Amino acid sequence: MKESFTSYPNLCSELVSIARRHAEEIIGNLEAIGEWTALILTEVPLGRGVEIRIKTDKGNVLNGIVESCRLDELLGWSNQVHLMPASRWSARRFEPEHLLSLGAPSAMETQKSA
Repeated sequence: MKESFTSYPNLCSELVSIARRHAEEIIGNLEAIGEWTALILTEVPLGRGVEIRIKTDKGNVLNGIVESCRLDELLGWSNQVHLMPASRWSARRFEPEHLLSLGAPSAMETQKSA
């Protein structure tokens, strides 16, 4: 099954550096994030099963394992990452640039519309 951006509860756009063991650090763009997953676009595939460290310019760090890499001819490599338990993401932890939440409305928003 093909992953899409709508599979993630939050879209964003933030440049990040990605460190892999025994490989040069590369730059990618964090495109989407959820509590346990992240989607990063890169010019090269990160490699399925590879452990990575994702760092933002503001010093935030997320660790994860690459679950899949798919080439999009226009955008580059789409790398789906499963975040480690210690890197479980929430907006309280940090907010990526240009964060757009696609999640369900809060209980308060639901009550207002009733």
